[in-house]
Amino acid sequence: MDDLPDALLCHILSFLLTKKAVATSVLSKRWIHSWRSLTILYFDDQDYFILRGGEDKGHAHFAQSVNAVILSRDDHQPIHKFRLNCFNASSKYLDILNVNAWLNAAVDRHVQTLDISLCCERRTPLISYVIFNSTTLVVLKLQLLNLEPPVSSLDVDLPLLKVLHLQNVVFSKHDCLAMLLSGCPILEDFKARDLCFGTHVTDKEFKTSPK
Repeated sequence: MDDLPDALLCHILSFLLTKKAVATSVLSKRWIHSWRSLTILYFDDQDYFILRGGEDKGHAHFAQSVNAVILSRDDHQPIHKFRLNCFNASSKYLDILNVNAWLNAAVDRHVQTLDISLCCERRTPLISYVIFNSTTLVVLKLQLLNLEPPVSSLDVDLPLLKVLHLQNVVFSKHDCLAMLLSGCPILEDFKARDLCFGTHVTDKEFKTSPK
Protein backbone atom coordinates (compact mmCIF):
# COMPACT_ATOMS: atom_id res chain seq x y z
CA MET A 1 0.00 0.00 0.00
CA ASP A 2 2.94 2.35 0.61
CA ASP A 3 3.70 2.19 -3.12
CA LEU A 4 0.36 3.72 -4.07
CA PRO A 5 0.34 7.24 -5.52
CA ASP A 6 -0.88 9.88 -3.08
CA ALA A 7 -3.94 10.66 -5.22
CA LEU A 8 -5.01 7.00 -5.27
CA LEU A 9 -4.42 6.60 -1.54
CA CYS A 10 -6.63 9.63 -0.79
CA HIS A 11 -9.27 8.25 -3.15
CA ILE A 12 -9.36 4.97 -1.20
CA LEU A 13 -9.55 6.77 2.14
CA SER A 14 -12.43 8.91 0.88
CA PHE A 15 -14.74 5.86 0.98
CA LEU A 16 -14.36 5.69 4.78
CA LEU A 17 -15.99 7.75 7.48
CA THR A 18 -13.53 10.57 8.11
CA LYS A 19 -13.04 9.31 11.68
CA LYS A 20 -11.84 5.95 10.33
CA ALA A 21 -9.71 7.61 7.65
CA VAL A 22 -7.88 9.59 10.33
CA ALA A 23 -7.37 6.39 12.32
CA THR A 24 -5.37 4.88 9.41
CA SER A 25 -2.55 7.32 10.21
CA VAL A 26 -1.16 4.75 12.68
CA LEU A 27 -0.64 2.14 9.94
CA SER A 28 2.37 3.70 8.29
CA LYS A 29 4.64 6.74 8.59
CA ARG A 30 3.62 7.70 5.09
CA TRP A 31 -0.06 7.59 6.06
CA ILE A 32 0.33 9.97 9.01
CA HIS A 33 -0.61 13.02 6.98
CA SER A 34 -2.50 11.45 4.05
CA TRP A 35 -5.94 12.13 5.52
CA ARG A 36 -5.14 15.86 5.68
CA SER A 37 -5.52 15.99 1.91
CA LEU A 38 -8.91 14.27 1.73
CA THR A 39 -11.38 16.16 -0.44
CA ILE A 40 -14.38 14.12 0.75
CA LEU A 41 -15.34 14.50 4.41
CA TYR A 42 -18.05 12.36 5.99
CA PHE A 43 -18.94 12.80 9.66
CA ASP A 44 -21.54 10.72 11.50
CA ASP A 45 -22.14 11.02 15.24
CA GLN A 46 -23.35 7.40 15.55
CA ASP A 47 -20.11 6.10 17.07
CA TYR A 48 -19.77 8.90 19.61
CA PHE A 49 -22.74 8.00 21.79
CA ILE A 50 -21.53 4.57 22.84
CA LEU A 51 -19.83 4.38 26.25
CA ARG A 52 -19.25 8.13 26.33
CA GLY A 53 -20.93 8.73 29.67
CA GLY A 54 -24.04 10.48 28.39
CA GLU A 55 -25.38 12.27 25.36
CA ASP A 56 -23.79 15.61 26.26
CA LYS A 57 -20.30 14.10 26.46
CA GLY A 58 -20.87 12.08 23.29
CA HIS A 59 -21.80 15.11 21.25
CA ALA A 60 -19.00 17.20 22.78
CA HIS A 61 -16.49 14.58 21.69
CA PHE A 62 -18.06 14.46 18.21
CA ALA A 63 -17.84 18.25 17.84
CA GLN A 64 -14.22 18.27 19.03
CA SER A 65 -13.33 15.59 16.50
CA VAL A 66 -14.91 17.44 13.57
CA ASN A 67 -13.25 20.70 14.60
CA ALA A 68 -9.88 18.97 14.91
CA VAL A 69 -10.15 17.45 11.43
CA ILE A 70 -11.16 20.71 9.75
CA LEU A 71 -8.45 22.73 11.52
CA SER A 72 -5.79 20.11 10.76
CA ARG A 73 -6.52 19.79 7.03
CA ASP A 74 -4.25 21.09 4.34
CA ASP A 75 -5.71 24.55 3.66
CA HIS A 76 -4.67 24.32 0.02
CA GLN A 77 -6.83 21.24 -0.55
CA PRO A 78 -10.45 21.88 -1.56
CA ILE A 79 -13.41 20.08 -0.01
CA HIS A 80 -15.34 18.52 -2.88
CA LYS A 81 -17.96 16.79 -0.74
CA PHE A 82 -19.02 17.47 2.84
CA ARG A 83 -21.52 15.12 4.47
CA LEU A 84 -22.74 15.57 8.03
CA ASN A 85 -25.17 13.27 9.85
CA CYS A 86 -26.22 14.12 13.40
CA PHE A 87 -28.85 11.53 14.21
CA ASN A 88 -28.23 11.18 17.94
CA ALA A 89 -27.89 14.77 19.11
CA SER A 90 -30.97 16.39 20.58
CA SER A 91 -31.43 20.14 20.14
CA LYS A 92 -30.27 20.52 23.74
CA TYR A 93 -26.73 19.43 22.90
CA LEU A 94 -26.34 20.23 19.21
CA ASP A 95 -24.43 23.51 18.90
CA ILE A 96 -25.60 25.09 15.67
CA LEU A 97 -22.68 27.55 15.85
CA ASN A 98 -20.34 24.60 15.36
CA VAL A 99 -22.41 23.33 12.44
CA ASN A 100 -22.36 26.71 10.74
CA ALA A 101 -18.61 27.05 11.25
CA TRP A 102 -18.17 23.69 9.49
CA LEU A 103 -20.44 24.80 6.62
CA ASN A 104 -18.52 28.07 6.26
CA ALA A 105 -15.24 26.17 6.12
CA ALA A 106 -16.62 23.88 3.41
CA VAL A 107 -17.88 26.80 1.29
CA ASP A 108 -14.57 28.63 1.73
CA ARG A 109 -12.85 25.54 0.31
CA HIS A 110 -15.04 25.45 -2.80
CA VAL A 111 -17.36 22.62 -1.78
CA GLN A 112 -19.33 21.01 -4.62
CA THR A 113 -21.63 18.70 -2.64
CA LEU A 114 -23.28 19.39 0.72
CA ASP A 115 -25.36 16.68 2.41
CA ILE A 116 -26.58 17.80 5.84
CA SER A 117 -28.94 15.84 8.13
CA LEU A 118 -29.59 17.11 11.63
CA CYS A 119 -32.07 14.88 13.46
CA CYS A 120 -33.09 16.80 16.57
CA GLU A 121 -36.05 17.23 18.89
CA ARG A 122 -36.85 20.33 16.90
CA ARG A 123 -35.82 21.23 13.38
CA THR A 124 -32.56 23.04 13.89
CA PRO A 125 -32.44 26.69 12.78
CA LEU A 126 -29.70 27.37 10.25
CA ILE A 127 -27.96 30.63 11.10
CA SER A 128 -25.35 30.81 8.35
CA TYR A 129 -26.80 31.32 4.88
CA VAL A 130 -23.45 31.42 3.11
CA ILE A 131 -24.31 28.12 1.41
CA PHE A 132 -27.04 29.90 -0.59
CA ASN A 133 -24.44 32.10 -2.27
CA SER A 134 -21.92 29.43 -3.16
CA THR A 135 -20.46 29.73 -6.65
CA THR A 136 -19.19 26.11 -6.63
CA LEU A 137 -22.08 24.13 -5.13
CA VAL A 138 -23.54 21.53 -7.52
CA VAL A 139 -25.46 19.26 -5.11
CA LEU A 140 -27.33 20.43 -1.99
CA LYS A 141 -29.26 18.01 0.27
CA LEU A 142 -30.83 19.29 3.49
CA GLN A 143 -32.83 17.32 6.05
CA LEU A 144 -34.42 18.44 9.33
CA LEU A 145 -33.43 22.09 9.11
CA ASN A 146 -35.20 25.34 9.81
CA LEU A 147 -34.58 27.95 7.11
CA GLU A 148 -35.84 30.84 9.21
CA PRO A 149 -35.30 33.80 9.14
CA PRO A 150 -36.82 33.61 5.69
CA VAL A 151 -34.72 32.74 2.70
CA SER A 152 -36.73 35.35 0.80
CA SER A 153 -34.85 38.08 2.66
CA LEU A 154 -31.62 36.95 1.00
CA ASP A 155 -30.23 37.09 -2.50
CA VAL A 156 -30.04 33.39 -3.32
CA ASP A 157 -27.39 32.82 -5.98
CA LEU A 158 -26.44 29.23 -6.78
CA PRO A 159 -25.27 29.44 -10.40
CA LEU A 160 -23.95 25.86 -10.62
CA LEU A 161 -26.53 24.01 -8.53
CA LYS A 162 -28.05 21.06 -10.41
CA VAL A 163 -29.42 18.89 -7.58
CA LEU A 164 -31.58 20.14 -4.69
CA HIS A 165 -33.17 17.69 -2.25
CA LEU A 166 -35.15 18.91 0.79
CA GLN A 167 -36.77 16.79 3.50
CA ASN A 168 -38.42 17.99 6.72
CA VAL A 169 -37.32 21.56 6.09
CA VAL A 170 -39.07 24.59 7.60
CA PHE A 171 -39.74 27.78 5.62
CA SER A 172 -41.51 30.83 7.02
CA LYS A 173 -43.87 30.89 4.00
CA HIS A 174 -44.36 29.41 0.53
CA ASP A 175 -42.65 32.37 -1.15
CA CYS A 176 -39.36 31.35 0.47
CA LEU A 177 -39.24 28.10 -1.47
CA ALA A 178 -39.98 29.98 -4.68
CA MET A 179 -37.16 32.42 -3.89
CA LEU A 180 -34.77 29.54 -3.29
CA LEU A 181 -35.68 27.87 -6.58
CA SER A 182 -35.40 31.15 -8.50
CA GLY A 183 -31.76 31.38 -7.43
CA CYS A 184 -30.92 28.06 -9.10
CA PRO A 185 -30.95 28.84 -12.86
CA ILE A 186 -29.67 25.45 -14.09
CA LEU A 187 -31.44 23.17 -11.58
CA GLU A 188 -32.05 19.72 -13.08
CA ASP A 189 -33.09 17.50 -10.15
CA PHE A 190 -35.42 18.84 -7.44
CA LYS A 191 -37.04 16.72 -4.73
CA ALA A 192 -38.88 17.89 -1.64
CA ARG A 193 -40.83 16.02 1.01
CA ASP A 194 -42.56 16.87 4.31
CA LEU A 195 -41.97 20.62 4.11
CA CYS A 196 -43.33 23.08 6.64
CA PHE A 197 -44.46 26.58 5.66
CA GLY A 198 -45.03 28.64 8.78
CA THR A 199 -47.64 26.69 10.75
CA HIS A 200 -48.73 24.63 7.75
CA VAL A 201 -47.14 21.22 7.37
CA THR A 202 -47.45 19.34 4.10
CA ASP A 203 -46.75 15.65 3.68
CA LYS A 204 -46.73 15.99 -0.09
CA GLU A 205 -43.76 14.98 -2.15
CA PHE A 206 -42.51 17.13 -5.01
CA LYS A 207 -40.30 15.80 -7.78
CA THR A 208 -38.95 17.02 -11.08
CA SER A 209 -37.56 14.87 -13.84
CA PRO A 210 -33.91 15.43 -14.75
CA LYS A 211 -33.60 18.50 -16.97
